[in-house]
Amino acid sequence: MAIEATGRQNLIMAGILTEVNYHADSTPRRFELTVHLPAGLSSNQIERLTRVADTCPVRRALEAGFTFDEHVATDGPAPVRPTTQAA
Repeated sequence: MAIEATGRQNLIMAGILTEVNYHADSTPRRFELTVHLPAGLSSNQIERLTRVADTCPVRRALEAGFTFDEHVATDGPAPVRPTTQAA
């Protein structure tokens, strides 16, 4: 999503490095993000890239919390359950 947004705004992604550290043992769980930008970007470009990162759909979903709607499916016929026999 961020790549699509930067493409629409004529921003160049080359040379950008993002470090992500996930702290699963903390409560609440948290991410620590560091974005390394290449030298020579204008303050306008940095502001626009920051805005893209702040509005990332994945980031918004994680910040808001989420639920799992989980389904298990098979490609073949449903398995047959064994029947119990009376003793």
